[in-house]
Amino acid sequence: MTDKQNKAEPATSTKDKLKASWEYRSGKFVLRIVAALFFFSYLAATMPSAWAWAWASYYKNQPPSQIDTLIEKHVNTSDQSKIMGWIQLRPAEERASIQEKLLAHSPVLDSYAFLIFSDWALEKRELQDAIFWNFMGRYRLRYDALRCGTPNAVENIKGLAELLSYDVFEKILTQHPGLVPVMIKRVLDYDANHPAENDPTGICNFIYNLEKGNFAMVRREEWPPVRHTLRAVTEYNLKMMAQSIPAEETSPALSLPEHSETGADTSNSDDNNPDSKGAE
Repeated sequence: MTDKQNKAEPATSTKDKLKASWEYRSGKFVLRIVAALFFFSYLAATMPSAWAWAWASYYKNQPPSQIDTLIEKHVNTSDQSKIMGWIQLRPAEERASIQEKLLAHSPVLDSYAFLIFSDWALEKRELQDAIFWNFMGRYRLRYDALRCGTPNAVENIKGLAELLSYDVFEKILTQHPGLVPVMIKRVLDYDANHPAENDPTGICNFIYNLEKGNFAMVRREEWPPVRHTLRAVTEYNLKMMAQSIPAEETSPALSLPEHSETGADTSNSDDNNPDSKGAE
């Protein structure tokens, strides 16, 4: 055996002993666990986004006629989330057709649908329509709450409804207070022509979770009296309002206030472009 081999033996022997030691094996095992935990944590963090992206791509690649299938399957149910999720991912050029088809089922539409229409109108700078649909969605939301059979349903939903009103609407209505009775009257007229028949179970479940109790929803046969009561109270408030706030006699030319925060992308429009639609 050469001197070179003799010198190499102790080093090789030490390396083998190190690999065979319990400290080395334990450390290697711990590193593998850490790597596995890191990998699964990465999957847990990225999977929801990846899943959402996959669904968004799937929805966007579906044909426009898919709205007919979704309406047939879900519009008469208490869960219209698939319809609402789908229409929000469609291109802007399809919105008019989608809105027309959904409004044909207006009585059973979820309140969220009207709020989506408000966003779409706001993006087009059709400000009176945007305010109207926002008012309509909030009115339907209040009607939903009244049918939940809980003592604090209206108060709970009132806070949520206030969050659904954009700062831009508040600024416009401050500048044009006479628009408020106009919009309320328009909502009442719309409700008279399209009496609500939607199932409020989804909203009620949300309220039940807030109140942390078990409650019984108002029976379906009692919904018409609830609706008429809401209309009567709203009409009374409208009369009281008319005594102090005269309604706008003509449709004012509205424009977005400067530095307004909205929930819709209005960056491609001219700030001074007035609303071209008045209350119908």
